[in-house]
Amino acid sequence: SADAVAPFFTRLRFESLQSLGYRVAERLGAKAPWFPARGNIWVAHESSLLKETAFQLFKRGYRIQAIPKLAVDKTAAIDAALLASCRDIFADCLDKILIRPVSRAFLDECMTGFAQQLETCAAYITAWRQWLETAPKNVTPTMVLHGFPASPPHIGLLQVCHDKGIVTAGFQHGVAREISGNLINIESLYENSLVEHLFTYNDECATRSSENRLAFGRSISVGLSTDLAKSAGGIKRRPETPPILYPTTALYSCNVQLPGRACMTDMEKSRFEIRLVEDVF
Repeated sequence: SADAVAPFFTRLRFESLQSLGYRVAERLGAKAPWFPARGNIWVAHESSLLKETAFQLFKRGYRIQAIPKLAVDKTAAIDAALLASCRDIFADCLDKILIRPVSRAFLDECMTGFAQQLETCAAYITAWRQWLETAPKNVTPTMVLHGFPASPPHIGLLQVCHDKGIVTAGFQHGVAREISGNLINIESLYENSLVEHLFTYNDECATRSSENRLAFGRSISVGLSTDLAKSAGGIKRRPETPPILYPTTALYSCNVQLPGRACMTDMEKSRFEIRLVEDVF
């Protein structure tokens, strides 16, 4: 189910003028793509820092547009030797934690899903490369801004942009990497595994991101976005409030920060965790 959309005046209390200006820029880019601009900025998976950055680019004359949807033939073949090598790596990992009969059955399921994901990503890489090579220059992106690249269509696009020298940027959207040691095991989900520039809220996140063995770009600490700073600045601590408050929506998965594993909205996760804290712990 989709997350609920807050009423406009509720959002107005928390969103900055830059965030609201971004909405205007995005609508203009969608409704008037013919309007003269210095270039196209494609965006996806919005975060407060992404919106603020995109709005600054809009003020400098760039057009803001959502990444367009691209239909592909999802039948791209993957090299059998590559799949065999991956299978050996997975088997070695699973054999260390599961008895062999369970490990083999689990491995078969993993490889089926893994091969499908690779085929889909490869198909999108081919499709995006063909699209960018044939589309008129005035509709291709000058830059791609992405909050959390994880889907095959966007992974494919970012890979092709990297190959063609199109600037890509990612943005921190939550606080987890700097306080959760579990994330060291899922570096492939770090934004800078796919984008050239990663902008973070703080130095610690930038440092941990730079240590990513799969990273190929820079991690730069730029501070909180204006609307997050505005929200944090208006909070008055009550005397009875503990010195550290860590709200999380990841207890359901042992706090490994993989929200895609639960088909739940943030509100549903919060209610579930409140019940865990109040009724179980």
